[in-house]
Amino acid sequence: MSILVEQSLHKATLKTRKHNFQLMMEEECFDELHDNIIIMKGAKPNETEIQTAKKLAKTDGYYLVFPNDGQIKEIRSLTRDVSNKRNDIYLIDKKTFKAIAVDIKTCGNPSTETIISHLSEGVNQAPNLILDVTGRISKSKLTFSLRRGWSKRLRAIYLNYHGHWYYLNRDLVYDKKWITDNIK
Repeated sequence: MSILVEQSLHKATLKTRKHNFQLMMEEECFDELHDNIIIMKGAKPNETEIQTAKKLAKTDGYYLVFPNDGQIKEIRSLTRDVSNKRNDIYLIDKKTFKAIAVDIKTCGNPSTETIISHLSEGVNQAPNLILDVTGRISKSKLTFSLRRGWSKRLRAIYLNYHGHWYYLNRDLVYDKKWITDNIK
């Protein structure tokens, strides 16, 4: 079993999770490592996913790990997941070393319909999403889209809007004051 697989499955202590991550960096095979981004050997991220990962990596709160198909299959098998879900990356929190399955969505020409569609498609791959809004959309349309597209299966969105990253859960998306006060 790969160490990445173990990292994503075990509810271990912080010390154990950190040790497992260090072992992964020493023993696992990866093709690339730059700016907190780790592309495991055999993983095939596309250029858009890599560009979005580079933006999030600059926030310095996470390691971003692109798993290969074998690791995804192994994780699904061990968690008895019979779906065809295939998240793009794992975020490894630098403070807790917990692995979070995430799917990446980029909106180059954002509209209400596009964002709602991305949320719907993304949650079918992972319960957490990175939404990189690279085009222009008003904050009110963005907020409306996030609320309309939110589903019970969605845990969190890591949103890049106007070059700023925001962590959004359901409570924050529906909190008008928080949106008004915090999203620029």
